[in-house]
Amino acid sequence: MSQHRDQVLALARILGALVANGATCEDLTRLCLASDLDVQQAQADVSLVAGSYGQLICGRGLANTTAPGCLHNLVLPDSLHELVSNIGDIQQAIHDAPMSVQREFIAAWWGGRCVLAGKDVPDFVARIGKDCRKPGVSAEWIQHTLDTVFGISAECVADSSDELRLTPDSLVTFTEKVGVRYNSSIQISLDLVRRWSRYCTQTSTKTGFAEFVQMIRLPQSSQTAPHTALQTSVLVPIASITDDPTKHMVYDITVPQHENFVAGTIVVHNCREILRLTKLIVDSHVQYRLGNVDAFQLADGLQYLFAHVGQLTGMYRYKYRLMRQIRACKDLKHLIYYRFNTGPVSKGPGVGFWAPGWRVWLFFLRGIVPLLERWLGNLLARQFEGRNSKGVVKSLTKQRVDSHYDLELRAAVMHDILDMMPEGIRGNKSKVILQHLSEAWRCYKANIPWQVPGMPKPIENMILRYVKSKADWWTSVAHYNRERIRRGATVDKAIARRNCGRLTRLWLKSEQERQRNYLKDGPYVSAEEAVAIYTTAVHWLESRRFSPIPFPPLSYKHDPKLLILALERLRESYSVQGHVNSSQREELGLIEQAFDSPHETLNRIKRLLLTQRAFKEVGIEFMDMYSHLVPVFDVEPLEKITDAYLDQYLWYEADKRRLWAPWVKPADSEPPPLLVYKWCQGVNNLDGAWDVDSGECTVMLEARLARVFEKIDLTLLNRLLRLVLDHNLADYMTAKNNVGISFKDMNHVNTYGLIRGLQFAPFIFQYYGMIIDLLILGLQRASEMAGAPNMPNDFLQFRDVETERRHPVRMYMRYIDRVYMVLRFDEDESRDLIQRFLTEMPDPNNENVVGYNNKRCWPRDSRMRLMKHDVNLGRAAFWDIKNRLPRSLTTIEWEDEASFVSVYSRDNPNL
Repeated sequence: MSQHRDQVLALARILGALVANGATCEDLTRLCLASDLDVQQAQADVSLVAGSYGQLICGRGLANTTAPGCLHNLVLPDSLHELVSNIGDIQQAIHDAPMSVQREFIAAWWGGRCVLAGKDVPDFVARIGKDCRKPGVSAEWIQHTLDTVFGISAECVADSSDELRLTPDSLVTFTEKVGVRYNSSIQISLDLVRRWSRYCTQTSTKTGFAEFVQMIRLPQSSQTAPHTALQTSVLVPIASITDDPTKHMVYDITVPQHENFVAGTIVVHNCREILRLTKLIVDSHVQYRLGNVDAFQLADGLQYLFAHVGQLTGMYRYKYRLMRQIRACKDLKHLIYYRFNTGPVSKGPGVGFWAPGWRVWLFFLRGIVPLLERWLGNLLARQFEGRNSKGVVKSLTKQRVDSHYDLELRAAVMHDILDMMPEGIRGNKSKVILQHLSEAWRCYKANIPWQVPGMPKPIENMILRYVKSKADWWTSVAHYNRERIRRGATVDKAIARRNCGRLTRLWLKSEQERQRNYLKDGPYVSAEEAVAIYTTAVHWLESRRFSPIPFPPLSYKHDPKLLILALERLRESYSVQGHVNSSQREELGLIEQAFDSPHETLNRIKRLLLTQRAFKEVGIEFMDMYSHLVPVFDVEPLEKITDAYLDQYLWYEADKRRLWAPWVKPADSEPPPLLVYKWCQGVNNLDGAWDVDSGECTVMLEARLARVFEKIDLTLLNRLLRLVLDHNLADYMTAKNNVGISFKDMNHVNTYGLIRGLQFAPFIFQYYGMIIDLLILGLQRASEMAGAPNMPNDFLQFRDVETERRHPVRMYMRYIDRVYMVLRFDEDESRDLIQRFLTEMPDPNNENVVGYNNKRCWPRDSRMRLMKHDVNLGRAAFWDIKNRLPRSLTTIEWEDEASFVSVYSRDNPNL
């Protein structure tokens, strides 16, 4: 025993396995291993001691007749056989050896003879069967060695001295100090027992104990590939139902490979891969906290992690639908790199833009964790309770409720109609009437009048009554579900999609009604209003010395650049889109074709601008944002390219000719944060803005211009556009809004209002909004704010202080459809304004304070104090501005949540 330590320990293990197999001292030529033992480990030990692996023979063993299944005979090399033969008395040799050698011998011996019981016996029991007397190693000697050397108490079974038993307490000690060799499945089970016992000791007896369920999946062993370790293992603590610690067992859920084991493939593997991703993220932060990487490298690493989950983990192997998330992150990565790696920044690390990718995986985890929990729960329930296929009650789903209601309603109508008919003609008419019911309902959904010539009036009325009651139910369900979706309740995806379709139909019904009313009662803009608006626009443009935008010439200098900008803008919307439909594919093809042949494209565009006045219908559908719906218009791709070029051309020319007043926002000169900063600076820079000693007041008003898009009259729009554009362009833009709009089987022609989805709709809106600004400000004040045509003012600037103080409106800005104003009144002006307001809107009970919009998100001491004078002044200023706007164009509503008037005065120290 004086050889190298590892070789000595390996020899001890081989001796233990030989003795456990019942080999005699005379016949130590072969090592017999059962099919559940680790042949590879035994071969490794033999190689370590003898220098060669030995010959492996598969077949039924002779020495170990009790071992189940296929046996593996490992023929020992001659050198090892000689070494073992020279030892002589094995029991005495092991007794004289160091403690580590005794441990390896006993562990290998125990591994060859061990049986772990956990299902039939209330205790954790390990038995050693068939005492092997021939080599002279007895169960009593093993018992004595365990007790004296390792402090583990083992007892012989009462009815047989050939078996040893370890109680649960000694089993835990045995697992920690000795263990087993050549038997990994038993070793893992023992390890499980040890963990379970630790968990039990941490749990108080009052709250009961806890069990560990081990879900394992073993590969099928074969003659060529016996399994050597567990493929999958997971420990699941479950709450105990009893306080008796003796009743606790370790359940071993083993499933053959051929079964469709959901928890094995998805729960266990997915948990492992999710934890692998978590570990990578945590490790990155650990490296950052240790100071090995800086914050930029951490951000870059996180961005790489979230974009390469497919390479770094194997999640997609067990849940292939995960490829959606992987592809989404890949598209995001490409988009981010496309915007980041430009100009002087070439390829390479340093992006560190991890939030979008993190968002994708966060939402994935929000969805997968409840599924994993449910699958695991189902598996455990099936293990303990068995399959419960009988007596499953079908749940009453929304679809069944819908169809029940519809069937009941139809049955009631049929009953009423058949009651009205004579006996002879009932049978053959019922089917026809049902068809009429379905057709009437389809006509209601498509908003088409339903009429059948020659149908008896009573039956027609009854069918209409059926449609009316079903429509009420259909509409109320749509609004009920939308309310649930809006407040964030759990709603089935199919129901949410169906709800979006229903709301689209309801919106189109009201829109078609609005268009019909316009054709019947319109135009809503009176002749006097139209003349006043048109005259205001003419005077303004003359005072600014504006020269109209001409039709784009055939050889226009900037044509190629404008076309490229237009095409890139169209193509950019597809840069992150994975799947495209046939229409989108056609558009992408046309865009590429336009890039390849720009001159033909430009000639076609100009020809269409000049001649085309009839257009293909525009499709509409709503994108569901759950809190609100956003309309998405589907325009013919060829027309869209023409519109995109026209949009670029108009903005460029209008900007060059100084069409836009300085208060029209958003603008390239001020990104939104800078705009807020400039506005605050502008208030501070006002002359005497905070001076209130003589009763002056500063008023800040904000409001939303309501329904501007919907109320644009196309005839008036055409006249206004002709003031700034060539008449061909004005006619093209107006005609483009006068097209058919379709959704499934619903169609109507847009004759009133602007279509938001056109490429040049923002240009039209900002121009139309600027005319509204002139109505609010008046030509004189607008000219003072804009400055002289040859020397225009910047935003929020005046020529001198005297010009600034000439009018109550000191600052004005319109951000798309939101208006922001700062007004300054002295004591007389505010008194006159309040008096005019109260003459029109008397307030004898001082109720103006009630319902006054205030910023409740601010702390109380920062809010406006609702003093009577200030409240009346705020309402009066709002009323005065509102009266300057014709209702046929737009209006501002006091009840709108965007409306707010803040007054700074003696009693109010905050603006």
